[in-house]
Amino acid sequence: MPQSFDIQPNKKKPAPAPARAAPSSFVPVDMGRRTPSSLHTQKPAPSRVAMPTRKEAGRHERPTKTVTRLRTRRRLKKNKLIFIALAVLAFVSGIAVVVLWQPFLRIQNVTATGPQSDTLPMFVMSTLQGRRYGIFPRSSIFFIPTNDVRTAILETYPNIEAVSLSPSGLTTLSVNALGRARAFVWCGMTYTGEHTACFETDPEGKIFKQIQQVTSSIASTTASSTAPTPPLTTTDFVVYGHYQARDAQNDSPLGATLDGATYLPQMLRFVKTLKSLGANITSVEIRGDEADLYTTYGTRITYVLGREQQAASLAATAFPSLTLSNSSLLYVDLRFDSKVFFKKRDSAPAGKK
Repeated sequence: MPQSFDIQPNKKKPAPAPARAAPSSFVPVDMGRRTPSSLHTQKPAPSRVAMPTRKEAGRHERPTKTVTRLRTRRRLKKNKLIFIALAVLAFVSGIAVVVLWQPFLRIQNVTATGPQSDTLPMFVMSTLQGRRYGIFPRSSIFFIPTNDVRTAILETYPNIEAVSLSPSGLTTLSVNALGRARAFVWCGMTYTGEHTACFETDPEGKIFKQIQQVTSSIASTTASSTAPTPPLTTTDFVVYGHYQARDAQNDSPLGATLDGATYLPQMLRFVKTLKSLGANITSVEIRGDEADLYTTYGTRITYVLGREQQAASLAATAFPSLTLSNSSLLYVDLRFDSKVFFKKRDSAPAGKK
């Protein structure tokens, strides 16, 4: 028979009471030694303070006074080095200046070749007197004012076209001058049959040297054997015209440049062309933008400067029918493009196409 067991029913355990959340401002209080009055006067708990990291703590550990002393020490050391460098530089510069003033490093002799070789040495030595930059001697072999000396020579001697300077050793300076070439002579501003003073002129119109004074016409000029420069001869081409003076206070033509100098090379070639056509041109007068060419017999040939090619074409057409070997013609006008005007002496002017 089955046995039965007394089985007691399961008793449900009561659910635990929910825990009360402690207030955020709750601070445990020691109840042992406090009086009831102290329970109502509790001090708030101290707030947490962020602690500095090890790196930040090490940064603030360096004393400020030590940093200042290191900076001052470095600045003083730098200033000391600069002072020493400047002192050494001043000492070396002083020695260099003293050495440069010694005679063995200064120009003592000048040798010259070319025109004016007899007067150039003294002139160059006088130019080298004084100081350069206020400290160094101008005659020092290392501080020769080459440009100043060259400019002074060219301004003082118009007959010198170029000059070169080269040291020869430590105390000698060599000067090599190149003279101007005589292309024609200038004898005044207006055309005359008589010449009182003529000057040598180069192809660029530079008046650079006076030649022997003459009082007769070109055809009867004679040379003197004692003349210091080549005299005026019958083969010289004479130019008349105004010039541009170098200095307003000096009216001497020496060193001046003729007006219309840019047309001179073309004019000289045009003169050779006319000579080949039978016109013996001996002189020319420049008048502004026009030129009057004169033959041996006084015939005047007028044309416009800069139009030499057109004038040569007209002359090649007209000259074969004109008589230029005597004084029968008074003038020939080549200033127009398609016509040549001419006039015979004691006759009315005529025109020819």
